Amino acid sequence: MTTYLVTGCAGYQIIPTAENIKVTLNKKTLVFGEDYEIESITNNVKAGKATMIIHGIGEYGGTKKVTFAIGKQSLILDLGNIIRSLFGL
Repeated sequence: MTTYLVTGCAGYQIIPTAENIKVTLNKKTLVFGEDYEIESITNNVKAGKATMIIHGIGEYGGTKKVTFAIGKQSLILDLGNIIRSLFGL
């Protein structure tokens, strides 16, 4: 099982898509929608471990279960901007 780190905002689903994951087999990059589909994704809302099942289509068969870690989002506040906003400075 491979583990990936994905950082997102708490409470929002982290959804792996063709744009943000890369599926390879024997050094060949597979094409989403032609070579594989994402069958299911679970536990992908909060920080922690999520699971995704990829299903081969077309010339590819079988399924692969992978896990990825969702990191906690850091909260960064710009106090200067907050004060300017509150007091109209």
